[in-house]
Amino acid sequence: MKINFNLRQPQKGLKASEQNTTPINLVIRWSNQKIVHPTGKTIHPKFWNANNQKAKKTYENSLEFNTQLGNQKSDIENAFNKYQNEYNRTPNAKQFKDYIIHTIDKANEPQKEEKTYNFYELIDYKIRLEEQRLINEGKNPKRSIINHYSRLSSLLRQFEKERSFNVDFEVISIVWYNEFIDFLNKENFSTNTKGRIIKDIKTIMNLANEKGITNNQSHKNKLFKKVQEQTFHVYLNEEEIQALYEFECFEERLAKVKDLFVIACRTGLRVSDLKRINKDHIFTTSFNVNEDNSTIEIKKDFIRITTQKTNKEVDVPLHSNVIEILKNYEFNLPKITDQKFNEYIKEVCQLAGIDNLCTYNQTKGGLKLRIEKPKYELISSHTGRRSWATNHYKQGFPILSIMAITGHSTVKDFKNYVVLDANEHAKTIAKHYYKLEEEKRAAKQHLKLA
Repeated sequence: MKINFNLRQPQKGLKASEQNTTPINLVIRWSNQKIVHPTGKTIHPKFWNANNQKAKKTYENSLEFNTQLGNQKSDIENAFNKYQNEYNRTPNAKQFKDYIIHTIDKANEPQKEEKTYNFYELIDYKIRLEEQRLINEGKNPKRSIINHYSRLSSLLRQFEKERSFNVDFEVISIVWYNEFIDFLNKENFSTNTKGRIIKDIKTIMNLANEKGITNNQSHKNKLFKKVQEQTFHVYLNEEEIQALYEFECFEERLAKVKDLFVIACRTGLRVSDLKRINKDHIFTTSFNVNEDNSTIEIKKDFIRITTQKTNKEVDVPLHSNVIEILKNYEFNLPKITDQKFNEYIKEVCQLAGIDNLCTYNQTKGGLKLRIEKPKYELISSHTGRRSWATNHYKQGFPILSIMAITGHSTVKDFKNYVVLDANEHAKTIAKHYYKLEEEKRAAKQHLKLA
């Protein structure tokens, strides 16, 4: 049996922006039989990935949407197997279509919603959904998810007290949005924090639409936007990483964090993945390299690990710093909470002298401010991954090879990890030009000698 998701009658010849939402059908094929079964879901063609048979990540609530489609596909497969077991034969198209109607469709008939949610209750419901999703994926429910939505509840209650605007599904509008943004400005939130809060409100409103609690779609108006500005990030260059590696910490808590951070800078892995590494993740492989017009075989140690966040398997060549640190810990790296890690690594970098002044712009409370901070205050666990990606980009490594290790699937996402200003980008390109010219000169010299 083969099952595909197809858009029904997509508007051919029209640009994506000119098309309308389109129903999604399940197309079921087996033994020269075919059934087209409606999923009951619609999507705009510009948000549909025909190759992967799912909604793109840019589609709001894409994860939940794709999970529901996947559940429908599993239901069809289970029904087909059940039919064969019950009747001891393979059904024809009509028989299986009738079977689907009397089993799956009847079981999935919409039931009257017994529970009526208000806005705050739906936020709590969303928290439970997210926790269950992470458990189903074999992940630990993250406190950050709960904290985001708990903060939203708290802010909305404060907003209700201070303003004459209630928080209810039917009163959400552009006027309400502008009043709420003004409230967030007075609370002195940064632009990106405001954007996250608005995104959470839009998510709750989408959920309310899906559950039939409200038909209000004001949150989809282009003026009801998630505000955003580019975040200022730092990275450690090769000299800073090596200096940190050689820096001697006399406090054990700081020494452990320093070692983990150096490995992050040398591998591009998240700290959550580093804490899971053991000797079983290390392997040695041989490969050939060209040197002085001859081919030689070399051996290199690698880490092979399936990343916790993306569930992708990656191979990372081991830098000599990493090998030494792993041996010191007998391949059992220390465990530390993210909160303590981010606290201690700032202290380590300050002691190591990574304290040059960083200046950047940030919008808070609707006002653009000029911020000055020593570099160590801006360093966190994620700085390690950014440092690895940035340094390899500067050294001219192929972007796709770097992305294979960082786990990014698009160049757009990856570029957020490359922390270079315009001048550093220009220097990187200039170094590449110089390298090409040197190769040309070497080739000409070789021809002359020949």
